[in-house]
Amino acid sequence: MRLFGYEIRRVKKGENLNGMPKKATCLHPVYKTVTEFAFEIDGKEYYTFKNLLDMPAPRYQSVEEFIREAEMRITGSDLMALTECMRDAINKGKITDVVIFLNTIDNLTSQYLETDTYYRLFSCVFFDLEEDIMNYDYDYNEPKIELFKAQPATSFFFNQPMRKYLPHVDISDEDLAVYLKQTEVHRKHMLDTKNEYIKSM
Repeated sequence: MRLFGYEIRRVKKGENLNGMPKKATCLHPVYKTVTEFAFEIDGKEYYTFKNLLDMPAPRYQSVEEFIREAEMRITGSDLMALTECMRDAINKGKITDVVIFLNTIDNLTSQYLETDTYYRLFSCVFFDLEEDIMNYDYDYNEPKIELFKAQPATSFFFNQPMRKYLPHVDISDEDLAVYLKQTEVHRKHMLDTKNEYIKSM
């Protein structure tokens, strides 16, 4: 069966030798790269590369960018926006506001994880069968990110395909739930701080 240039080979559950359900696999017609089933949301299946190094170079560049953001715990756009606010505050001699922005960046970058950076990373690592995996299409992936965000955060991040990308894979469910809640608080504070200052510019 071919779908959007993929040669799809579905394998019945229980077919593999170790007794585990065997995943559906896809072979890309150009890169001849093996991908495998990762998870399903609302009836749509999502796949991932069996080896990320086999990912087409243009898409892998996006993965590297998103990994850097995830490691920094702040998106590039958020960092640029906060830096612009700081620059404006410095030019106007608003030292107190500069300190507030510095503290905001420090709070973001010192947390366990920042969920938005991981949603972007996951939208690149996991793809549906209608997606062109050669590159990362921002417009195509925005609805995917919103779909991921619509899932209960704890169960989504607890899912093994996603969990293995977290900073510490052996973190307890209870601790991860606490960190996810803290992330929401930090992000809301960042957005409120940035938006309030922009209104006053």
